[in-house]
Amino acid sequence: MNRIPLAAGLLCALGLGAGVALANADALSTVREKGVLRVAVYKDFPPYSYTDANGRMTGLDVEVGRALAERMGVAMSLEPIPASDESMEDDLRNAVWKGHYMGWGAADVMLHVPVNADFQQRVDKVTLFAPYYRELVAIAYDKDKIPDLNSLDVFRKEKVGVEMRTVADQYLITTESGAYINNVRHFRTPDAACAALKSGEVPALAAQRGQLEYCLGGDRARFVVTTVPAPNVRVFEWNVGMAVRASEPGLRDALGDAMESLRQDGTLQKIFDANHVSLNAPAH
Repeated sequence: MNRIPLAAGLLCALGLGAGVALANADALSTVREKGVLRVAVYKDFPPYSYTDANGRMTGLDVEVGRALAERMGVAMSLEPIPASDESMEDDLRNAVWKGHYMGWGAADVMLHVPVNADFQQRVDKVTLFAPYYRELVAIAYDKDKIPDLNSLDVFRKEKVGVEMRTVADQYLITTESGAYINNVRHFRTPDAACAALKSGEVPALAAQRGQLEYCLGGDRARFVVTTVPAPNVRVFEWNVGMAVRASEPGLRDALGDAMESLRQDGTLQKIFDANHVSLNAPAH
């Protein structure tokens, strides 16, 4: 899933978690007293946060969270959360400001959230801040099968893969009055979509650029990765940052300072490089 659900702008009855009891306390003081920063990341979202072959959570956002905690002089505790089938608002409620009724969530901070003014107006229980990179929807294509990709019209004949219910999916099946819909192949997961591209089942794949760079790995030379040839489509780019409860300006400022420190000394760039993902500067 895209983790930037369409209902969030691109396109739980009771919170009983242990962290909820601390919601009215000063979160920054609690973090310092306990020596732990609770960081919410998505489950099963490579290359950002996922379980490796040894059963450990890893990925770009996990490393960013750990670096933030270290910069603040505390340890990191992960709160892996599933992506909601409904909206990003639900994810923020479960992960940050309320917690899930099953008892998980209500972390100090959530990573990998869209940061923009329009979305902020709809989620007044949290503060969106400190974007650390800019995500792009891109297309990877087999250059032996598609010589060039100057226009989406190539998909009137050629097939293009997408993960279901993502920005790329929604756009490709609706644009130009559905002109490409018959050649859009849907996959349940990014891994399945990537496997189809590598095997030649589809000659092109539209997804978040970071996902494409990760999944192509050593096969990158076989493919071209480029921006979607659809100028002025704003939903294809968004800033990715953090979220804390709106009532915690102290924690927000401390995390913002830590993130800026990671950017200034090159630590953030090293994390992205180690995960083979381009660090696109956030827009201001």
